[in-house]
Amino acid sequence: LAERPRTGYLRPPSELPFTVVEVRPDLADLRDHPVDLVTGLLIPTSAPMLDIDAPAILTAELTYRTRLDIHRAEAPVHILPRMALGLARTELRFRSMVRRAAAVECNGPAATRSYGRLARRSISYRDHRLRRADVEAAARVPAWDGARPLHVGFSGRHEAVKGPQFVVEVARRAHRAG
Repeated sequence: LAERPRTGYLRPPSELPFTVVEVRPDLADLRDHPVDLVTGLLIPTSAPMLDIDAPAILTAELTYRTRLDIHRAEAPVHILPRMALGLARTELRFRSMVRRAAAVECNGPAATRSYGRLARRSISYRDHRLRRADVEAAARVPAWDGARPLHVGFSGRHEAVKGPQFVVEVARRAHRAG
């Protein structure tokens, strides 16, 4: 199996009114723990959790289109058709998984459009970390007018798909443009 996913909690699990058990998503680990509910990402390694006697909730973050766009950004052009076909096969599997799950959590409108209607139950949310106070504070900062230094911030994981490599190029172009 792939590396164990990183998890985080708003409160320590010991403070929750229920027991949290983190296991690898394979049938052996899941069957060794009596659980009332299982959750996992909509990824191939989560499929076994649909085969135990507990409701499963899947979290959909990426759609077929997003996965294809990621491959377009990272893969050599000559293998894209083959990758697209593989992604289409995987997408059929994901849709089957969503239909079998008790519910699906959809991160954003694209995931909601792709998977929300396939599930028995669904909820849509937007995974962002901005609070109203952040937006209000940003609105009080005057727009950059070229008279002061331009500061660029990057929020995201330092992975190619998140785009940190473009920040340097944007800074170079802004500098050249004055």
